[in-house]
Amino acid sequence: MEADESAAMMEKCQEMGEKHEAMQQKMAEQNERLHERVEAMNAATGEEKVEAIATVINELIEQRQSMHDMMMKMGPEMMHHMMEHMNPDMMGEMMKDCPMMRMMKDKEKSTKENGGKGHAGHH
Repeated sequence: MEADESAAMMEKCQEMGEKHEAMQQKMAEQNERLHERVEAMNAATGEEKVEAIATVINELIEQRQSMHDMMMKMGPEMMHHMMEHMNPDMMGEMMKDCPMMRMMKDKEKSTKENGGKGHAGHH
């Protein structure tokens, strides 16, 4: 593989990794927002409780739709990215050097270290 092809692939890998990180950041923000709404719901009484329950349900629906939209957008991009790595000329070193692949392997290693509980395993 030529050096310029390798550099272009690494740039694509970095871009995919950044998109993945942005998605994880958005999910963390959504989790925090949902947590705040659930706390308010649990503290509420009477009619305020009913309104708080509706707020939580609406938040869940909004987040689910947002996640679906992200997955529909990123899924084909990620699949295409992975298929680029399947090119026999690009396998081997390129796959292990891909920032997105390293990030995924680190996450898998962390999950195994936490007894299969993923991120929640260390809380």
